Amino acid sequence: MCHERSCAKSSLRISTSPAFAANWLLGKLTQFQMMYPDIEIEMHASYELVDLAVDEIDVAIRYGDGNWGDLFCHRLLTDQLFPVCSPAYLQAKGLSAPHDLSRAVLLRYCREPWLPWFQAAGLIWPEPQTGPIFNDLGLVLEAALLSYGVALARSTIVEKSMAAGRLQKLFDVTPRGMRTTSFAHQARFDVMRQRRFSNGYDRLPWERAKM
Repeated sequence: MCHERSCAKSSLRISTSPAFAANWLLGKLTQFQMMYPDIEIEMHASYELVDLAVDEIDVAIRYGDGNWGDLFCHRLLTDQLFPVCSPAYLQAKGLSAPHDLSRAVLLRYCREPWLPWFQAAGLIWPEPQTGPIFNDLGLVLEAALLSYGVALARSTIVEKSMAAGRLQKLFDVTPRGMRTTSFAHQARFDVMRQRRFSNGYDRLPWERAKM
């Protein structure tokens, strides 16, 4: 762990993925700490799953429906999944319809297959077996920014790059079904800290997940 805490009640240890932390969570921390200056944030970024008790993590934010055993889970946000690329790559390849991806380099992320998106787009294609493959979503998106190819991305992760004009959404197609990011904690997690955490993140409604 980063360091020993002199006062456990004043700290909040959060575990989440590096891409989610960099592209969504960090942008919310300034507002949160202005509202709750008595809470010190400890951020632990990793794609590996954590044991909240063993790793002394207060809350974990992960991509999924929140069906995680005896943890208390809350839906934090809902994502859309779609292909993105740089404006330069889009212009060079002339990608105007989903089948045009046959002439594009598809950037692969080991935790997010292309097949569900192909099916949603009506493409009878197998999972790609060629093209660069990465074990870090941040690297996938960096490759797309550098015009190496087309990445499959979640809306929350790429919203800043899209707003800045650095990445462009391709096609109005997303797989059916909600793709959620959930907030999980153990029953022992302090109720007041949970309320503060949720209120600091756009005052989202919180519900206990049905297990």
